[in-house]
Amino acid sequence: MWDHKTILDCFQFSSKTSVDWRSFCCEVLDAWFTIQPAIGGPGIEVEIDETLIARRKYERGRILKQIWLFGGIERASKKQFVVALTGKVSEQRDRATLMPLIEKYIIKGSIIYSDSWGAYSKLKELNYNHNQINHSQNFVDPDNAAVHTQNIERLWRDIKDHVKRPGICSSYLYQYLARYLFISDPTITSKNRVHYFLKEAARLYPPQGGRVRADPEAEVTSSGDELELV
Repeated sequence: MWDHKTILDCFQFSSKTSVDWRSFCCEVLDAWFTIQPAIGGPGIEVEIDETLIARRKYERGRILKQIWLFGGIERASKKQFVVALTGKVSEQRDRATLMPLIEKYIIKGSIIYSDSWGAYSKLKELNYNHNQINHSQNFVDPDNAAVHTQNIERLWRDIKDHVKRPGICSSYLYQYLARYLFISDPTITSKNRVHYFLKEAARLYPPQGGRVRADPEAEVTSSGDELELV
């Protein structure tokens, strides 16, 4: 569905048709990325964290100097969400930015594990069971081995490996992120992936009536800007 050469070889499409199809796939997943469901629930363990994904390579234009991601992952099911702190979302990693995202993407009553970033300090007041680990001292709490953020850190490594592989253009970072999350979503298996994708395409372009889509997040880059992935 994504590899240009495979599409040409398997379907005997023209190069233009293949490019159009790949652009359509990007558009569908971009829309899917903006409506990620909440994860967690009473008694469900969720790890949260932020990571720096890219820096602007040159000081020019109006693009952000840095691009951060914020996300969470369920320990048992590996269900996840990731939000780029760009566009309609604040560019800051402060409490005013992260608390609304946590309430939107993590169901109340969840058991949350995080580092000791100050923005998370009020989570217990929002009806979350919150546990913190100070990474300047330990990566796993020596008194309670369950208190760590190793799953979300693994997710960040996997995402960065995906977006930094050879042949990827950093100006399409947002699209690569959406693609990775779709492919790695544990609720979407290899057997139902095409069916799920076609359902998302039908939601974006309903068979009856006009196109239905909320405005997508602002692009993380603008034409001519260059990013350095980290």
